[in-house]
Amino acid sequence: MTYRAWAAQPFDDGEHRITDWPVDVLHPLRHGQVALRMAVRDGIVRACTLEVGANHRGDERLLEVRDLRQGLALVNRHGWLTAAHAETLYARLAETQLGITPSPRALALRDLTMAITDAATEALWAYVTTALDGPADPRLLDARERHLTALEALTGARMHVTYARIGGVAADIDPTLLATLLEHPADAGIAAAAAAVRAADGPLAVSLPKVVRLPVGDAYGEITTPHGTLGMWLVGRGDRVPHRVHLRTPGFRALAALETQAPGMAPAALLWAIATTRFVPGEVSR
Repeated sequence: MTYRAWAAQPFDDGEHRITDWPVDVLHPLRHGQVALRMAVRDGIVRACTLEVGANHRGDERLLEVRDLRQGLALVNRHGWLTAAHAETLYARLAETQLGITPSPRALALRDLTMAITDAATEALWAYVTTALDGPADPRLLDARERHLTALEALTGARMHVTYARIGGVAADIDPTLLATLLEHPADAGIAAAAAAVRAADGPLAVSLPKVVRLPVGDAYGEITTPHGTLGMWLVGRGDRVPHRVHLRTPGFRALAALETQAPGMAPAALLWAIATTRFVPGEVSR
């Protein structure tokens, strides 16, 4: 039975709690942390609550007890499909408060990691969404694997890349990899980002003092990810660690909106909306 057929089953009046989602193993709903409570009457959802279990130890609180550079290895954990975007935004906000401007090449390399991440995430969602109606095209997973392989060759990691640095990036791109991305582009966005890297110059990172203190003040910024807009607020009090870090994750907003929109929907429509909403549980439970 496909997910669509399962979702179309009749639901009796009363409260239902769904924890077993018949989706592909790669779908975020299969992480074992998402449950749906819905009250049904006359074939219509009257109330809805999405329960997301604990996935992390509290990213925001951990970021407030780590110095700025250590924070780069933590801020990309909540959204593991869009890690490059989170760490890039964190680095940007720190640089704004510190008055640092990375070189054009460093900025172009960050953009390339995000372009590759975009392509890999799009391929994954295309695969798991198609699988809701029947067998999915395995070529989509092959494409994702190629993108992740390129990301690993550039950053040393496939998911939590930790490539951005305050003032730059960790390393330059191998010329052979850059040529491959330019000459055999698997994605137009990757090809454009690779061309920007080829045209950019400058040091990979700005030299920083041994101890970096975040000045008194705050900065807020947003970045576009394949899941939507990620917002971040970074507050400094003149210390090595941020005074406050707050994340506005797209997955949290998307599922919260579904809860408010669910009353009046048919159960099948609600279940389909949940399965096609882009999120990972870490974006919701932080």
